[in-house]
Amino acid sequence: LPFVDHAVVEAVLALPVDARAGEPPKRLLRDIVPNLPPPIRDRAEKETFTLPLERWMAGPLRPRLDDLVERAEMTLHGMLLPGAGRQVLADFDAGHAHWSRAWAVAALATIAAP
Repeated sequence: LPFVDHAVVEAVLALPVDARAGEPPKRLLRDIVPNLPPPIRDRAEKETFTLPLERWMAGPLRPRLDDLVERAEMTLHGMLLPGAGRQVLADFDAGHAHWSRAWAVAALATIAAP
């Protein structure tokens, strides 16, 4: 949150009300900050921050994911089809299942743990 700063808020509130009602809304915040680098000043109005969960789950989190899926299969053996967790992982590895399916099986292990 680069613009959540008391100096920025004070500068904006010092402007006349009609100057604060302009469009687009975030342009005023960008304009009020002196020496803001052009890549920040000129970027799109809306940007999202997305965690690279698919990459993490296929990489550094994979050993933990494998452990959690195994635990889910053991602790939920009466609720999951045999091998369902391993199948979800195989489908994820092959690009046939969204990362959220493997994440869901892993999450089940954390809530089912004794």
